[in-house]
Amino acid sequence: MPIPPSILCEVHRFWPTFLPFSKAAYLVIADHSGLCLDIVTGSMDSAEAVQKTPLNGGSSHLWAFVPDKKGFNFIVNLCSGRVLDVMGSSLENYATVQQHPFDGRDSQRWQLLT
Repeated sequence: MPIPPSILCEVHRFWPTFLPFSKAAYLVIADHSGLCLDIVTGSMDSAEAVQKTPLNGGSSHLWAFVPDKKGFNFIVNLCSGRVLDVMGSSLENYATVQQHPFDGRDSQRWQLLT
């Protein structure tokens, strides 16, 4: 699914120009439930938790995977322009995952495995 031009323009307001930006948007769907990764109420706020919701066509369901030079990805929400981040850089099981402005911390780097 290509990134709609209106969303791409909005994302570039937030996204650092030095990072290559992906040209594709993805839905992240849980196999066991069929629910998709979403931002609570489509919020643009920092530190807003992510959740699973039924697919409803909202732009807060759209994600881009932006690779870094270490073999990881920053996962950016195309509605808010914020990246997935582990709250407090926690190493504990069941830590909260939130959206947060990009700062390049390790808690914002994700590895995609098949």
